[in-house]
Amino acid sequence: MKVWFNQNSGGVFLSDENYNTAMLDDCGTLRDWIVCPICGSEGFLNEIHEDEDMNSIEMAECKEWWDDYTAERFPNKSKYSLV
Repeated sequence: MKVWFNQNSGGVFLSDENYNTAMLDDCGTLRDWIVCPICGSEGFLNEIHEDEDMNSIEMAECKEWWDDYTAERFPNKSKYSLV
């Protein structure tokens, strides 16, 4: 586990050897920090792509990645949806 500092945002992150990344939220809880490899959108699980229309043609590839990511990362939870 390593500590990283983003000079642009001022954010401090924890990241492991597989680049799984976590950051403290506003309540002081350590949570997964996710970056979409398709469009570069980033944020906590409930924030990523929140301002995007996931039904648009442009976001179809992001939605496919998201569905695969959440199914792999959270297999025992109900499906997280971006729509």
